[in-house]
Amino acid sequence: MSLMRWTYKQQMSGVALKEFQVPSVGKSLKVVKVGEKIPIQVWELYSHSRGMPEAQITTEFHYGNAPMPEEAPAPPPTLQSPSGKRLEIKKDFTFDVLESNAMPKGRLKKENLSNNKTVMWLGLIVVGYFAYKYYNKK
Repeated sequence: MSLMRWTYKQQMSGVALKEFQVPSVGKSLKVVKVGEKIPIQVWELYSHSRGMPEAQITTEFHYGNAPMPEEAPAPPPTLQSPSGKRLEIKKDFTFDVLESNAMPKGRLKKENLSNNKTVMWLGLIVVGYFAYKYYNKK
């Protein structure tokens, strides 16, 4: 049995890099042209199954406006996938560089984390230094 849970993170704007169709009012489709400014929803996908040793957290981008007003609290995680068309960064769209919040806050993928081994070694050195000073008092 597997678990997939989506959590809404933020609303951004981007620029379309290729032409694609998105649902519009009613059953009609709207064509998004190359270079057009588009609204983008940022969602975090948490997935876990019995076969995987650990859970995976990825960031997904979907076309559309925010699912709730800006002043409303963030909605709780949902088991339903977002309703907008899923977009691929640098394939379907790029971030709008004119805005100050052009890049999402947080990490995009697990591989983009800082160098954790270096931080661990520095922490171990600091703890070792204070342990040495504590046990070798004169």
